[in-house]
Amino acid sequence: MRGLIVSILLMLLFSCQDAHVNNCSVNNPIENLAWLNTKINNIKADTLLSAYFYFSTVEYLGNTVFVLEDCCLLCNTIRIVYNCTGKAIGYISENRSDRPLTLSGGETVVPINSEILKSKTILWKPDNFACTP
Repeated sequence: MRGLIVSILLMLLFSCQDAHVNNCSVNNPIENLAWLNTKINNIKADTLLSAYFYFSTVEYLGNTVFVLEDCCLLCNTIRIVYNCTGKAIGYISENRSDRPLTLSGGETVVPINSEILKSKTILWKPDNFACTP
C-alpha cells in the first residue's frame, strides 16, 4: 500500500512538471512590463507600418516569451524573441542551419526553431491590424 501511495505521488509530481510556465509574474504584461509597453507605443507611433506588426506570447523552455512578429512582405524583418525583462534572446527560425545574428543595438541573438515553441497567442495587435496570422 505504501508503495502505491509513493508511486501515485511521484506520478503526480512528474505529470505536473511541464504544466508550470513562468508567465513573468504579471497579470497584464502590456501594462506591467514597461519595456513591452514602450515597444508597443513605438509601433503605434509608426503610422506607415504599425498595421503590420504585433506581439505574440509563446512558451519556450518552460518560460513565457514575447515575439515581435509582422506580416509586412516588403519589410525583410526577423521575428525577435524577448524574455520577461525585455532582453532579445533569439529569433524564430525554420532552418536548423541558421546562425546567430547581431542586431543593430549590438545584441547577439540565436536561432530558435519554431517547432519547439508552444501555445502561441496573439498578445497585442493594432486597431488597424492588416495581418491574418
